[in-house]
Formats: sequence, C-alpha cells, structure tokens
Amino acid sequence: MMIILKREVKNYLKNPILWAGLLIVIFLLFQNLGSYLKLHYVQSESQLKEVRAENRADADILEGYIPSTKKKQWELAGKKIKDALVKSFGYSEKQAQEVIHKLEQENMTKAEMSAYLVKNFDFYGADEIFQDVRTYRGSKEEINSYMSSKFKQKPFTYYFSRKFADFAGLCMGFFASILLAFLFIRDTKRDTYEMLHTKPISAGRYIIGKVSGGFLTLMIILAILNIIFGALCAVCGWRAGFPVRIWDQSGRTDSMDTMGSRWRSW
Repeated sequence: MMIILKREVKNYLKNPILWAGLLIVIFLLFQNLGSYLKLHYVQSESQLKEVRAENRADADILEGYIPSTKKKQWELAGKKIKDALVKSFGYSEKQAQEVIHKLEQENMTKAEMSAYLVKNFDFYGADEIFQDVRTYRGSKEEINSYMSSKFKQKPFTYYFSRKFADFAGLCMGFFASILLAFLFIRDTKRDTYEMLHTKPISAGRYIIGKVSGGFLTLMIILAILNIIFGALCAVCGWRAGFPVRIWDQSGRTDSMDTMGSRWRSW
C-alpha cells in the first residue's frame, strides 16, 4: 500500500494541474484576506473619512465600525427613536425626550421597550433600530482603543488565522473536488491492470493507497498555504505594531469560529 501511496503523491506533484490550482487558491485567498493584512491603527480622522462601507450591514473594523457597548447601544437607539417620534409622529423635542427619559428610568429590556412603544405610540421598528446600532462608526481614539483591547486578549495572528481557516477551508473544498477527480483516471491505463494482476496487493489496499495519496497531497498543499499566509500575517502584523505569535497560523486552521460577520466580534 505504501508503494501505491508514494506513487500517487509523486504523480500528483508532477501534475501541472496541481500547481495551477495552487496558484488559483493563493490568488483567491489573497483577494479575501488582503484587507485584513492591511489592518492598522488609525493615524488620523481623515483616514476614516476616506473609507466607506458598501453595505452598512456588513461594515466592520475595516470601515471604522466597532461593536456598541450596552450603554452606547441605548444612547444611539434612544437618539434614533427620539428623531423618529419627532419627524414621523409629530412629537415635539421635549415630548420625545420625555418618552426616552421614561424608557431609561424604567430600565426596560429591549423586548419590553419595543412592546411599550407599540402599545402606547404605535411605534413599530424599535427592534430594527437596536439591530442597526449593534455597531457604530467610531472615532480614531475609539477604534484604536478597541483594537488594543482585543490584542491584549489575543495576538493579531490568532484572529487572522480564524479568517484564514474559513476561507482556506472553502477554497480547499473546491480544490479537492477538482483534484481528486483525477484520482482514478490513470487506472484506465494498461500498467495499472498489469500491476493489480502481477503484484501481491489486493484491490482494497490499492484503493486505500490511492485515496491516502490524494489526501496526503492535499495536506502538502495546505501546509504550503499555511507557510505563505503565516509569513504574510507575521510580517504585516509586525509592521502595524500588532502582537504576533507565529504558531497561531498552524494551530488554528481547524477553527471555524469567526470574528463576527468579518472581524466584528473583536
């Protein structure tokens, strides 16, 4: 069986389709991970003005959005509810502020507050408002402080490796489905037929050897990807002044735990 395994690995490594596929996977990963490699502390407010999220729902730290604390969430939601009461329901600024003050004093949960607004003001939409203010566009100081607090918990490489695991797993799934399609193509050739009838090897061991060779080749490809993106992550992290831990890249590739939609759960 080891002879079959070695032969399959050798055949794969000699196949130009393997290396062409590897280049495509590297390109796709870089397309998806490149923005994370460019992450850095904000140097000025003007940098934030230059960045705009295409979709507010997907906005994250890369566009200057950070998670809201409970206090901040109530502050932002209260302002939006107050504006809605004034603009859409005809309340005065004073009346709207009194409503917000009552909600704060009652210390209601989000569900209770939503039900209260519906019952007393026919205000439908509080749930959507709280959903919308889970993140907000922070200032330079808020964003840098947020990143610093997260990096005190885990180094930059830890977070990056989780994103790498997500995208690499997806790319490797497609890559494997194409690569392993070639697994038994050579079996139509005469030398395979002769080997099965002249060598002391069973059909079962032959198949196990071929499949093992295919998966070992994929592990080699995954190791190459880890080395490439691990090095990129370390270099970019050092340049940005982030804490770096080299072994994170290989130790976290089995994790599918993401940082929110993208890096939102920092």
